[in-house]
Amino acid sequence: MLELQNVSITLDNRDIIKDISFHVKEGEVLSIVGESGVGKTTLLRSIAGLLEVHGTIIFDNNKIIGPNERLVPGVEGIATVFQDYQLMHNRTVYENIAYPLRTHVEEEQRNHTEELIKVLMLDSHKDHYPKELSGGQKQRVAIARALADEPKLLLMDEPFSNMDATLKETVKSSVFAYLKDEEITAILVTHDPKDALAISESIAVLRSGRIAQLATPKEIYESPMNQYVMSSFGHCNYWTREAFELDFPTMNIVDHGSKVAIRVEDFAVTDMINPLCEVQVIQNIYQGTYYLIKAKSASFSEIYFNHNIEITVGEKVGLSVDRDNIKLLSSE
Repeated sequence: MLELQNVSITLDNRDIIKDISFHVKEGEVLSIVGESGVGKTTLLRSIAGLLEVHGTIIFDNNKIIGPNERLVPGVEGIATVFQDYQLMHNRTVYENIAYPLRTHVEEEQRNHTEELIKVLMLDSHKDHYPKELSGGQKQRVAIARALADEPKLLLMDEPFSNMDATLKETVKSSVFAYLKDEEITAILVTHDPKDALAISESIAVLRSGRIAQLATPKEIYESPMNQYVMSSFGHCNYWTREAFELDFPTMNIVDHGSKVAIRVEDFAVTDMINPLCEVQVIQNIYQGTYYLIKAKSASFSEIYFNHNIEITVGEKVGLSVDRDNIKLLSSE
């Protein structure tokens, strides 16, 4: 469906994207994650044909041509949802969604528009104008309008960022069920690692304009290639080999990397009889269904782990960890 071959992008004499290559299969959902400023949106805009690139982008067996060679920038068969929403302010929600279907017969236009209004849960807002909508409601209209365009490929830049948590989960589930039913390929830029893990067949972690790792969600989470990738998906603790041996003197490991890492959820609290690691609690950080505990160990002034109850500040507790949950990483 989509292939990038050695794609680089320079804007204002600055290299934003640097020699990126990957492909996306038909019907697949790819998430792009990474820190702010690493080039995620730039990469998405280049796939949409809105930026000139060095290298080649192939979509549906055709090379994507940049704006310098097209009278109207964009690519037929690719729909976009960017953060400016691109709604028509003089038209209602219903009219915005129906607009891409204006060449269809009236009954088909009406049925498809009503279907998308239900998918995006906009029934109570369909007669409203964009100025009457919240940011999250505008996002939903923008997604519905992009889907009304009946794309082969849907590009979305932080499409759920302005929705409240409860609605976000429901809308996200509805949208991605629709994508699967319609066999629409999608690329999603997101800052939310939970989104990427939950909805993607593959995840590309972007760092400084390059792909740090491209793999399935399970591979990314369980076998991160380096510290940057691991830290993109939750709170972790990191040691050098020497510091780890101070905290876990009985845990012999083979050093295949410069960093030893353990996620906060992979620790278990044990009694103080021969613990693998002894820590003293500094702070309990309430997270709703659990506490994130801040403690200090023999080698570090801050070590974090999750626990289901509050632990008295100053108390010493033992920590254990399954050997399979210890990650050995490159720091680069």
